Amino acid sequence: MDISILEEIGLSPREARIYQALLKLGLTTVSALVKTSGVPSSKVYETIDRLAVKGFVNTIERQGKKHFQPSPPEHILSLIDERRE
Repeated sequence: MDISILEEIGLSPREARIYQALLKLGLTTVSALVKTSGVPSSKVYETIDRLAVKGFVNTIERQGKKHFQPSPPEHILSLIDERRE
């Protein structure tokens, strides 16, 4: 997925890279997100928080460790439709 599409619907470049990495990885940890997205670990948590507020990511706790899962891509389509209207 081209991240410019994600930026067009209001995500920052960093948010777009994190969401793209989440789509690629599925349920994942911060360390995997850092490696895949190229976003520094110091910025990943705040970016995930912003994406969660926008409805792009869900947090799941497993064995005392936070994991992150992307919301379905259909969410993006609904946002694009809303912007067009």
